[in-house]
This record gives sequence, C-alpha cells and structure tokens, in this order.
Amino acid sequence: MRTIAFILSITVAGCATQTEHPVTPSNDAHAREQRRDAGWVSVGIGSIAGVVALGTGYVMLHDQSVRSSACTNKQCTQEGLDANSQLKSIQDWNTGAWIVAAVGLGLGAFLVITNSPESDDKQDEKQKNKGQTSIGVMPNGSGATLGIGRSF
Repeated sequence: MRTIAFILSITVAGCATQTEHPVTPSNDAHAREQRRDAGWVSVGIGSIAGVVALGTGYVMLHDQSVRSSACTNKQCTQEGLDANSQLKSIQDWNTGAWIVAAVGLGLGAFLVITNSPESDDKQDEKQKNKGQTSIGVMPNGSGATLGIGRSF
C-alpha cells in the first residue's frame, strides 16, 4: 500500500506545531471520482446551455427576417417594431447561453479527461483499459468532427 503524507505547519504565538494527515490512495481515488462527477455535471449544464443558445439563435434569425421584411426605407410596421424589440431582449440571453455552454463544456471536458480512474495493479490488462476517456478530431465530408469517447 502506498501512503502519501503532507505536513501542515501551524504557528501560534511563536510556537510551531506540525500535524501529519496521510493521504491514502483510496482518498485520492474518491477525490478523483468526485472531480469526474463534477466534470460530467458541468458537461451536462454546458450541453443544455448550448441547446438554449441554438434555440435563441434560431429565434433571433427569425425575428431578423421579420424585421427585414416589415421595415422598408426606415419605416417599420408594428410587426417590425415588435420583432426589433424582441431581438434586443433575447440578445443577452443568447450571449449568456453561449458563454455558459463554452465554460461548462470546456471545464467539464477538462475535469473528465484529467481525472481518469486509476486502475488497481491486481487487475488484468483488460480491466486496466476500462474507464478511459478520449478526445479526437476526425475529417468528414464537410470539414471536421470533434468527438469525445468513453469506454466503460
């Protein structure tokens, strides 16, 4: 069994005390699992925010189309004015959703990738390869595809 210890030094009124707190592999594995779980939650939140960003983007494109057809020579009908005001109000939601999506997906991917589960030395080679996460970029017919994979 491997044991890692860290020393905490506390100075109180000129008197130094040292306390040792061993960090066992099981504690490290538990902390790693918690960070991975937080990563998957972050990926989920980022994905939902991405869907919201795409939805609000679609609404903005529709409102822009309505505004363009209802406003000619700087004269707008009531329908054009309504579309214009809706565009202004939904723009902040769209921007916020894109920011939350980028941060959530980026942070989540980082936590999931950097905290892969450690395999036990006693497991066979097949068990050691379980629980791996991978990211890749692959060409497709119209550009590139970003993929993330997980083996269970």
